[in-house]
Amino acid sequence: MKKTILFIAFVLFSIVGISQATERTFYLKNGSVITGVVIEEIPGKQYKVKTTDGNIFVWKADEIEKIVLAPIEVKTKEKEEFDVNKLAFYSLNELSLGAMIEETTTYNVGLGSINGVCFNNQFSLGIGVDIQLSGFGNFVPIYSDIRLNFS
Repeated sequence: MKKTILFIAFVLFSIVGISQATERTFYLKNGSVITGVVIEEIPGKQYKVKTTDGNIFVWKADEIEKIVLAPIEVKTKEKEEFDVNKLAFYSLNELSLGAMIEETTTYNVGLGSINGVCFNNQFSLGIGVDIQLSGFGNFVPIYSDIRLNFS
């Protein structure tokens, strides 16, 4: 019984959260169209709406022709175009710690660095070097780093 009550409470709170995170478009009988988030509502009587520019409007229900629900569009900064004449350099550094437990316990400690060049926002090349200290021996691998961004 307690699980059922908790589940119903969770669903109701989720619905309330979703309804507060949606914009509504109000079509008024005078021809105006206003989109905003409802900040106070008396169903069937009055609506208080805040628009994205910060204005607050209050309407009585008989002034409204219809209300349309719409999800809020998250406004993000436009993607900046990558200047192909400017190369970007990057450096990645990592510290790795590890252990392997079999018949005997073996440790692994590593320190690595990759330095490279971004040619555009989708392709970069680099070269890396690591120092790996382990129970099997010490290694210094040198490798190339190729990164492709498929998104």
